[in-house]
Amino acid sequence: MTRSALILAAGILGAVGIGARAFEAHGITTLLDISQPRMTDFSSATEMILVHAPAMLALAGIVDYVPRVARYAGMLFTLGVVLFAGPLLHYGLSGVRSVMMLTPVGGAALILGWLLIAAGGALRLLRKPAL
Repeated sequence: MTRSALILAAGILGAVGIGARAFEAHGITTLLDISQPRMTDFSSATEMILVHAPAMLALAGIVDYVPRVARYAGMLFTLGVVLFAGPLLHYGLSGVRSVMMLTPVGGAALILGWLLIAAGGALRLLRKPAL
């Protein structure tokens, strides 16, 4: 992902996350007959979105420093949030569990994105001695 794509993704995730969190706090229970498990999953989705929005913005800041790491981690984060938080939001709003099988794939993509960042940092440490 390019710097602009990372910034765009961060902005969209941030807006969706804040909107979903506000709906969760102020409207979801009055508009929907929602069970506690659905509410918990909806809340987990908003947390994942809101954690990864600033992470994507941070990746945009380091794209020149570790370009491949930032680009691929950004792709994994985007894919991971969509496949993890998307089904949870869908289930929370609709009660339909059919897409919930995608959440482990999304979670794995998020974990791989973070591990890629860690590996990129480790490689930088090994290549460039500290001053």
